[in-house]
Amino acid sequence: MPGPNIRNPHGIALDPTSNRAFYVDIGIDAVVEVDLTTGNRTLISGSGRGSGINLPSPRDLLPDLSEGRLLVAEASRSAVVAVDLATGDRMVLSGSGVGSGPTLDGLVGVGRDPVGGRIFAIIRTQNSEAVVAVDGQTGDRALVSGRGRGASLVSGASFADPRDAIYDRALDRFLVVDAQLPFLIALEAESGNRVLLTPTPPTTPAVGDGPSLVSPAGIARSVEPPALYVTDDGLDAIVAVDLNSGQRTLVANATTAGAALERPLGLGLDLERGRLLVPTDLAAAEGVFAVGLQTGTSQPVSDASSADDRGLPMDTPRGRVALEPGGGTALVGDAGRDSVLRVDLVTGQRTTLSGPDQAQLRGVQSIALDPLNGRALLTTGSRNNDAIFDGLVGVDLVSGARTVLATLSTSSAPVGTGIDMTNPRAVGLDRGRALIFDADLDVLVAVDLNTLDRSLVSSGHVGRGDLLRVPDNFRNALDIDSQRRLVYVVSQGSSRINLVDLETGDQVTISQ
Repeated sequence: MPGPNIRNPHGIALDPTSNRAFYVDIGIDAVVEVDLTTGNRTLISGSGRGSGINLPSPRDLLPDLSEGRLLVAEASRSAVVAVDLATGDRMVLSGSGVGSGPTLDGLVGVGRDPVGGRIFAIIRTQNSEAVVAVDGQTGDRALVSGRGRGASLVSGASFADPRDAIYDRALDRFLVVDAQLPFLIALEAESGNRVLLTPTPPTTPAVGDGPSLVSPAGIARSVEPPALYVTDDGLDAIVAVDLNSGQRTLVANATTAGAALERPLGLGLDLERGRLLVPTDLAAAEGVFAVGLQTGTSQPVSDASSADDRGLPMDTPRGRVALEPGGGTALVGDAGRDSVLRVDLVTGQRTTLSGPDQAQLRGVQSIALDPLNGRALLTTGSRNNDAIFDGLVGVDLVSGARTVLATLSTSSAPVGTGIDMTNPRAVGLDRGRALIFDADLDVLVAVDLNTLDRSLVSSGHVGRGDLLRVPDNFRNALDIDSQRRLVYVVSQGSSRINLVDLETGDQVTISQ
């Protein structure tokens, strides 16, 4: 196609009435027109056309067609340059020696209010990022927003690397894109104040009645009646959720169960004895407590008053309290001791099955039993901590020997292939694979226990719905119904019980 070669194009602007576009090219220090029908290019201004100052570093442009000109952000001259469309002549509209006000050092972009006619410039230097208004006749400049004018009304709404902006006349504000921020900045033209335009989370209609969850810490499922039991650290309570209706009923709270529910960190179901098992790390009552399903009252199962094979109290028991076959003992992970503890449910005696002499159990989060292979499966995860494996560990139920089944550790060879987990929390067993909820990624991951490869089961991009994306996913719990191919997931910060279809990855809310 005829016309100047495209070397290093930057800003582009449209003239829809004439079916053409303009762009600036740093490679040839010029302004070029493109016919949008033929693609032909014509030199508007640059070497060989037009007189006046040259354009050694044009960064952006905008049409000012009513004045028969284009306005170019010329970075090396710290100036807005007017380019005559008819002749290609170039002159400084605003910059050093033309107009008064703040300098345009670090000029990267230029924009305009197409109705009101206001021109504005985007500047970015090591010490200053701002939006500056430019008078189209006099070249005078006034700070719209930046250091010295306007405030960040929302955390993170300060400029870091602004690149371009448009004027939103209906709300008298500028919309600024910043290369270092994940959202647009809305800048109030009158005050200069800045806010981030963050998306509004989708809402789902209420499902079921009863007390709303605040900060769930663990779940356990009963088959008959079909219900989920949820410990809630925000409510200091246990709530039963009917899986048919979504109805929520209070089972126990701190009034009926005392210290057992003042800081619950997980849950287990001892249906044979008609009770729930709650781990807590409250300073005055660290241990595992039993809460009656009918009475709502509690009693200690194993705490500081109980015997321990190493003479140590529990420190931070958390996650699922997993009953072993036969129902006489249960396993619980202790994050403070980096250990897996076995608890006799009759005497309360504790023994250390595994840890804390090795690194594999640091940051232990939750536990699931794999009885066919005679082992427990434990997730280990701790946000932004290189000393944590961030993965899955198998612990032999007899010897306590540990096997790393998945890890993101940079200090050892990777185990398995597939999606990396960065903060694995809840874990459950499903037909030869472990299902793990990753609290940083907001995804459900499957670890094949034969190949150790990892695959994505459900996320915002796999399956319909995006209900795993909830705030403050620091603690979470899941329960698997392998027969019906369903997973129940609840996370801290969410008031929802979410159901994930294992065949499709679809997510729905069953109680909120």
